Parts: sequence; C-alpha cells; structure tokens
Amino acid sequence: MKLGSKAEIIIANGAECEPLLHKDAAVMEHYAASN
Repeated sequence: MKLGSKAEIIIANGAECEPLLHKDAAVMEHYAASN
C-alpha cells in the first residue's frame, strides 16, 4: 500500500491477551457503529 493512498476496508485483529480487558472490543463496536 502506498503512503498517500486511502484504505476502503480495515481488518483489525480483535484477539485480546487478557480476558478481563474489554476495551478493544468496546472501541471496535463503537467505531463500527459510528461509521
């Protein structure tokens, strides 16, 4: 991917190392809902 180009799709790895950390999932859900 070139530096100046824009991505149409972003694939994020949502795996968490700690089961008690729910922030990653909450951030992804909020971002997906707002876009």
